[in-house]
Amino acid sequence: MNETAPLILVTGSTDGIGLATAIGLAHRGARVVIHGRKTERIAAAEDALRAQGLQTAGSVLGDFADLSSVRAMAKQVRDGFPDLHVLLNNAGVFMQQRDVSVDGHEMTWQVNHLAPTLLTMELLPLLRKNAPSRIVNVASIAHARGSIELADPGGERGYDGYAAYAQSKL
Repeated sequence: MNETAPLILVTGSTDGIGLATAIGLAHRGARVVIHGRKTERIAAAEDALRAQGLQTAGSVLGDFADLSSVRAMAKQVRDGFPDLHVLLNNAGVFMQQRDVSVDGHEMTWQVNHLAPTLLTMELLPLLRKNAPSRIVNVASIAHARGSIELADPGGERGYDGYAAYAQSKL
């Protein structure tokens, strides 16, 4: 692994777009840090990279449904990956039914918006120190149909999964 290559944290990189992104970046020579909320899924993602002759720079564990876990994850990153260059916020959910996080927020709003914002703020000093650096936020075309419901961001008055997702991406 090229220790001078950029170090990139890809959140939600245990499957889907996040895993494909991690693999693509590693193929291009980046040092990739895998993130997931379950150790067994992180191990499976690392196996997927190894199957292609790639390796990760490491991994971090964090559940975006729990903001204390996001803070602990940020500490893992600061302590374990002090030369981080890129934060790629990809992790997200789409919930058909309304659910509330341990922090009291509607789950889609927390996982797709509040948690990545918190992680970004926690890692911003590190990224500034390692400038030039980047923060990349994965969005969705769904944002075009979103509206910010300031009076009811958690969908308590009537939950619609797509509307909640679109709002979180907007």
